[in-house]
Parts: sequence; C-alpha cells; structure tokens
Amino acid sequence: MKMYPILLTACTLLLFTIPFAQGSDYRSGERVTVDKPVTGDLYVGTGELWIKAPIAGDLIAAGGEIKVMDSVMQDILVSGGELYLEGYVGDDVRAAGGRITVSGTIVGDLLVFGGEITIEEGANILGDLRIFGGDITINGTIDGDFKTAGGSIYFGGEAKSDFEIKGGDIEINGNILGPATLAASEITLGENARFNSSVRYWQEDGEMDFGEANARFDPELKEYEGRKPFGMSWAPFLILYGLSILVILIILNFLFDKPLAQAADTLQKEPAQSLAYGAVYMLGLPLLGILLLVTIIGIPIGLLFLALGLFSWIFGLSITAVITAKSLKTRYNYQTWNTWLLILVSAAAFAVLKLISLIPFIGWLAYLLLVAMALGSIILRIMQQRKTTAQQTAS
Repeated sequence: MKMYPILLTACTLLLFTIPFAQGSDYRSGERVTVDKPVTGDLYVGTGELWIKAPIAGDLIAAGGEIKVMDSVMQDILVSGGELYLEGYVGDDVRAAGGRITVSGTIVGDLLVFGGEITIEEGANILGDLRIFGGDITINGTIDGDFKTAGGSIYFGGEAKSDFEIKGGDIEINGNILGPATLAASEITLGENARFNSSVRYWQEDGEMDFGEANARFDPELKEYEGRKPFGMSWAPFLILYGLSILVILIILNFLFDKPLAQAADTLQKEPAQSLAYGAVYMLGLPLLGILLLVTIIGIPIGLLFLALGLFSWIFGLSITAVITAKSLKTRYNYQTWNTWLLILVSAAAFAVLKLISLIPFIGWLAYLLLVAMALGSIILRIMQQRKTTAQQTAS
C-alpha cells in the first residue's frame, strides 16, 4: 500500500520522540537476555530479547521476538514480530508488531498497533488505551479512555471510562461503565455484556436490542465505513509504518553510530567509488544469488545472497538516511548535535528520500543512486580497514 512519508514521519516524531538520558545501555546480537538490573535506559536491536530483570529507565527495542517479564519503571517503545508485555510498566507503552500480548500492569497509556493483539485477563491499564489492529481481543481492565479500531474485535473485560470501538465485527461480552460508541458491520452482544451509561451505535443491519441500556442508533457513524480498508482507517497503518521506521532509526543511530559515521566520512571523500561498490552490491548480489540457485551445491549460498540483497532493499533507505544525517553533521561541523537530534535529522532525510522515490522514473533512479552510494560507502570502508590491518600485520 502507498504511504505518505512526510505526514507520518512528522506525526510520529511529535508523538514518540523521547528525551536523551545519560547512563544508557546499548545492546545488540542474535539473542539478548537481560538478567541483571539496568540502572538507566536500555536500547536493544536483536532477533530475540528477553527482559528478566528490572529496568530503571526506558526500554527502546526492535527485534523478532521481545518478552518483557520484569518491570520497566519508565516508558517502553518497541517494535517487532512478536511482543509479550508481562511485567509492570511505570509509564507509557508504545508498541507495534505482528502479534502483541499484554498481561501485566501499565501505569500510563498504552498505544498499540499490530496484526493480532490480546489484552489478557488480569492485565491492568491505568491510563488510556488506544489499539489499532486486525484481530483484537481484550479481557483486561482499562481505567482510562478506551479507543480501538480493527477488523475483528472482542471485548470481555471492564472499561471504566469513555469507550469507543470501530471495526468490521464487534462482540461485546464485558462491563462498560462509561459512555459507549460502537460502529461496525456487525455488532454482537454476549450474555455478560453490561452498559452502565449511554450507548451510541451503528451497524449495517440497523437497530438492535441493547436491553435496558440507554442506546441510540446513529446513522452518522456509518461514515466511518467509507474510510476503512479491512476494517481500519488509514491512520493506524501510517502510524504503524512511522513507528517502525522511527525505531529502526533509533537502533541504527545508537548501536551502529561509529561504523555509520565512518561510512559517512568515506562517502564524502570518495563518492564515485562508493557508488561503484554500491551498484555492484545491489545489482550483482541478487543476480549472483539467482545464478547460484541453478546448481544444487550453490543453493545455500544463493539463498544467503538473496537474503542479503532483500535486507539491503528493505533497510537501505533507513541506512541512507542515517548516513546522510551524519554526513551533514561532519560537513557543516555541527558538533553540538547529540544523538537525538541526529535521529530527528535522519527522520527528515528519510522523508525527503522517500518523497523523491515517488517521482516517476527520475525519482526512482535518484533513489537507487543515493542508496547505492550509502551502502557502497560501508563496503568501501570495510575493505579499507581490512587493507590497513593486513598492511600492519605484514609490517
């Protein structure tokens, strides 16, 4: 689907930028397990992350699978394939992922975007809850305002304040204390559904029986249907995309600061060579991978080359944005730029580069050239360092 990068990046930065904290801990690797207390903020980029000890500050992480089994005393900002929030969180949570499960207590607000989202029985959200997803199941308790949009939504918990659900199919089987707004293709009420305040609703089949509840059918809620693909409005998709990009930029800036800064220096000194190496890498690697797949012996290497090529195409723009920001810092001697300002500049560069790529032909060609130069500068820097090391060893 097409996105609108400038809008989503600007909105995401306003919503999710976090102040830089001293005494932070940065970790990466195929698997990261935190089994000792962390006294400050923790930043992680990994395939699998398990939090088994308390974190005194914020947790900012991106990974394939993330499990938070102990307490985080400040904010959580996470993005990944599968996310499990089982511990105590002392402030807000902002999460995006394919499958998200919440079973602990969150003192602040919870903002979630995902394909499959579950708020389990026993979970407590003391602040506001905002959920956007495909399949949503909520059995926990929400003290603050509740708003959700999704394809299929089941509510079997307790909501103590304003309650709003918009989706494809809605099933209510819980206790709602505040005013409720429901809009869906179909609304189903379970035997445990309780409405203690006014209800405003709309469904395709028209009016329905809410028992003793003060319910009013409102045709104006139908307009929501015209703005939702797959049971959702466009906004959640945009915010999900923006949040994912922001987390990637944070991880790149914190965990790969030095190598990407060195690549930026190489790019400024040798742009032509960087472009040449990048073009060979981006075009030659997938082609070589396809050729190797023809032979049985070459299949494993061919698959590896194709995976590397796919990785480069997916993350190439984010890497280019970070290298662009670091190049600007070096070229114009902006030594006062801290890491979070670099992240802001990286996000702005990402938006501009993405916008350029939307221009027919010329824009796409410029996009390819810029990404090739950035990736090529990394390869060139690595080769130069190996050459220097070999010379030092020989001498």
